Amino acid sequence: MKSEYFCDKNALIYLSLGSNQGNSRAYLEQAITALSEQLQLIQRSTTIQTQAMYVTDQNDFLNMMLAMRDIDENFTHPHDLLNFCKNIENAVGRVPTFRYGPRVIDIDIIAYGHYCHSDTHITIPHAKFRERNFVLNPFCEIAPDYQDPISGMTIKNLLKRLED
Repeated sequence: MKSEYFCDKNALIYLSLGSNQGNSRAYLEQAITALSEQLQLIQRSTTIQTQAMYVTDQNDFLNMMLAMRDIDENFTHPHDLLNFCKNIENAVGRVPTFRYGPRVIDIDIIAYGHYCHSDTHITIPHAKFRERNFVLNPFCEIAPDYQDPISGMTIKNLLKRLED
C-alpha cells in the first residue's frame, strides 16, 4: 500500500485517549492541546469513566475519543503518527509500567479514514477496538456511522453487538 494514501487531509483520524493516574482530566486536556499543534481537532466526545480492562486491580479510567485531521500532511506514514502520539504521552508524563497497567495518558490510533496497515509496531484500524466498550461508546458518540474497513460494520452496530 502506498504511503500517499495514508497522508490524506480529508480523512479523519480517530484517537482514543485514556488516563487513570493523578489528575486524569488535566492530562487528557494536555494531550489534546499537544495533539492540536499538528492536527486539527474536528470533534471530541464527552469523557466517560470506565473500569480497567484486562488488569482490573487499578483505578478507573477516564476515556474519550477525538476526530482529528492532518490538514498539513505532517504524517506520511503510520509510524510518523505513532511516534508523534508516543512523544506526547512522554511529554505529558507517561512512565512505562506493564502491559495494560496504570498510566497518566494513553493515546491509541483507532482509525485513519479507511486506511489499513499492519506491521510489528502498529495496526490500523486498532486490532482490539471492536472488543472495547471504552473505545466504542465515545466513538459512537462522534461517528456512529463510521464503517470499520475490516468488519464492514458501523460503529453503532459494533457497539450494539458488544453490548448484546
